[in-house]
Amino acid sequence: MEGLLDWWIGYGAKVALLRYRLRRSHRAHAHPHAESAGRPPRSGKPALSPRYFRWMRKRGAPMLLLSWLPGIGDPLCTLAGWLCIPFRPSVCYMAIGKFLRYVLTTAALLWVPDDFWRSLGQWF
Repeated sequence: MEGLLDWWIGYGAKVALLRYRLRRSHRAHAHPHAESAGRPPRSGKPALSPRYFRWMRKRGAPMLLLSWLPGIGDPLCTLAGWLCIPFRPSVCYMAIGKFLRYVLTTAALLWVPDDFWRSLGQWF
């Protein structure tokens, strides 16, 4: 569930940034000298090519299989939303990744002897 929320946060942040830039560009066209007064000229960074975005959209959703990892999963989901990776594939890969986490956790709890878990409990 938190992966879905992270995806929407990334998507919302991207939309908010685009709206902000659009409003700012409209103000700059209305008052061309007001925005640039006292500021150094902007550096001309090249825009990312559409090829890069196609590559990320095509291969980006499978990266969400790692969404279950602590410290990595939430930023991955947020980045997926930011890059506008399609929602349905993102949700599917997040669900598969989290399902595999629970399968592995359950397997570890079932296959590791009870004595091991009891000895860990004695430390606390």
